[in-house]
Amino acid sequence: MREDSRRSGASGAVLVGIAGVLLCWMGFHNGFPLVFYDTAAYLRIGFAKILMPGRPVFYGLFVWIASLGQSPYLVILFQGLLVSYLVYLLFRSLFAPSCWKLGFLSAIVFVCLTTAASFSVSQMQVDAFTPILFLSLALFLFDDSLSTAERVGAAAVYAFSLTTHNTHILIVGIALVAILLMWSNRRSRGWIRERMRRRWVVAWGLFGLALIMMPTVHYVMGNRFVVMYGSHSFIMQKLLDYGVLDAYLEESCQEKRYGLCEYAGHIPDNFMWDMKNSPFYKMGGWDATEEEYSRIIRDVLSDPGYLAICAYNSIGCSAKMLVNFDIDFVEKTDYLESAVRECFGGYERQYRNARQQMGSLKVEHINTLQRFAVFVSLLLAFFAFFHPEIRARIPARTKGVVLFLLAAIFLNAVVCGTLGLVLARYQNRVTWIVVLMAIWLYSPREVAGYLVKRARELSAGECRPD
Repeated sequence: MREDSRRSGASGAVLVGIAGVLLCWMGFHNGFPLVFYDTAAYLRIGFAKILMPGRPVFYGLFVWIASLGQSPYLVILFQGLLVSYLVYLLFRSLFAPSCWKLGFLSAIVFVCLTTAASFSVSQMQVDAFTPILFLSLALFLFDDSLSTAERVGAAAVYAFSLTTHNTHILIVGIALVAILLMWSNRRSRGWIRERMRRRWVVAWGLFGLALIMMPTVHYVMGNRFVVMYGSHSFIMQKLLDYGVLDAYLEESCQEKRYGLCEYAGHIPDNFMWDMKNSPFYKMGGWDATEEEYSRIIRDVLSDPGYLAICAYNSIGCSAKMLVNFDIDFVEKTDYLESAVRECFGGYERQYRNARQQMGSLKVEHINTLQRFAVFVSLLLAFFAFFHPEIRARIPARTKGVVLFLLAAIFLNAVVCGTLGLVLARYQNRVTWIVVLMAIWLYSPREVAGYLVKRARELSAGECRPD
């Protein structure tokens, strides 16, 4: 018995390792981990131990620790192993018992070749932790087969992932409240109470712990006890995008005499990052503008008319975000190169010669395949839930995982579309999970057996309805 368990554990570790490396293939193919503008900030946060506005410190510290202060490849490898292990545990729980290991490895190969999964994992960017957050929380809440050590591990990964990005706090907070509302529904109350009550409470406890850890570490590193440092600037950018800021200034400037009134009607679209022309920088930047901008935000959001405009525009941005999941990336910038030189000096040449920086990293074929794979997977998922015979054969645990992940992906689009720019990278970091969900829905033996039976009946000319 012990020998079998040891062999099973060793084979599992090998599979997780192989899948983790496969998930990093795009980074290796590129010649350097993929980067975005934010990467420079996270490198400086981790290596210089400084607080920078708009970004929690925890992903920067992760990069510093995971890289051992030496190699950027160790960062994406660590991310690949985390994703691989979480998906491995979910396949063990949700896939057909007789061939779940083969199914796991085959699915990893498939999503690596046809979706943004490897792009998400291979980037030295906080977006890599959004799928880790969703998968770890789904595993923690719904998987009854986890050992104590595995459940503690899933909880630890969930708690850390919460702290890596501001949007994670909002997405998970809304998701946990939604579970509470389901709990109050009589039809779902019994199932949720039986399977999830204690885990839901623990998830809330870890959520609260994250809300304490974030401002505490921010205070230690930058003397600011805040969860989201610099959030006022992001909200102001969004108010400008919605057309609300200009209207508010036109209406209020004669009475309130804000410093921003001097620039009314001449605020550039790129309010946050146009360092030459934006009043944000002319007024002193992040710290100097916080008090005035916060007053403007409170005034705007307390006005029902402006709030309605924001809500209307939020719906449109969320819808755009939901369907905007192609792979996109930036090419070479001096700002990024200097950060790589400071933190990984020995890899500067590799960075300069990487396909991303040379403009030769081609992803159009993957985008085409991903659109098709996601579309088909969603069709299959909806068919499974709306077909009574198939739905009845899907285990409750699988339904719970899939519905939770679908809701999390939807909330990701709503939160990011409402509060941030509509960028494909915010949604492609998680949309690839949809393909795994379709596999999990059709993998149970009862579902597969029913589909085979119906196929045989149809091929034999029997068109008897279910």
